Amino acid sequence: MSEHIQIEIDGEQVSAPQGTATGKDLKALLGREGRLHHLRGEERIIIEDDVVLELEGGERFVTVTEIVEVDEVDNRRVHEITFYVDGIAVTTCERELTAARIKDLAHRPAGNILYKVDGRERVEIADNEVVRVHENEKFITQPPVGRAS
Repeated sequence: MSEHIQIEIDGEQVSAPQGTATGKDLKALLGREGRLHHLRGEERIIIEDDVVLELEGGERFVTVTEIVEVDEVDNRRVHEITFYVDGIAVTTCERELTAARIKDLAHRPAGNILYKVDGRERVEIADNEVVRVHENEKFITQPPVGRAS
């Protein structure tokens, strides 16, 4: 019987078999898609699906959803921006998103409330409200009062 260790993926604690795992294996633990990043302090290391890692307990990973759009007129790539939801990096070409779409892109529970973090203030955003997102902007989610997510 193999031992298990605790790692974190997209802010969630996950039990993983001790030993080696590929990037694809780690994303499969939570059914995630996108690009896997290994967090080491302030550094983010991209882990390709076929890269084999020797897992240690307490390691942190995030998946980054990349949405790439191409301008149909001149076939150039549209500028991408990255923003963060509960510490999860989301990369997109879309500038205006509903709160529901932001939570979906970050793989957060649909029932959670989305807040824009502005300095020390949090501003609640309704699910159908459209927000213009900016580079490195930060959002957090929280279960509604009295309910678990």
